[in-house]
Amino acid sequence: MEGMLRYSPILAEVNILQFSPDANLNDPNLIVIGQYCKQLRTLCLQGCPYVTEMGVVEFLRLSSVKHLHLSALSFTNESDMII
Repeated sequence: MEGMLRYSPILAEVNILQFSPDANLNDPNLIVIGQYCKQLRTLCLQGCPYVTEMGVVEFLRLSSVKHLHLSALSFTNESDMII
């Protein structure tokens, strides 16, 4: 997470992020993204094994994301869930 924070000026301008399962993204990382990526409009978390429902809820509280792809996560029942 500390590594991500040093890029916070760059993160502020990001509007699309897509993570694969091997990215090792977890809830604390997701919260940092919610705090610093203020221009983020689309986030894809397809198959990220360390992201939990609680992390997504906290991310949504912090973010103004418009499109959130939550396919193949441990807590989703649908094969593809888009918010």
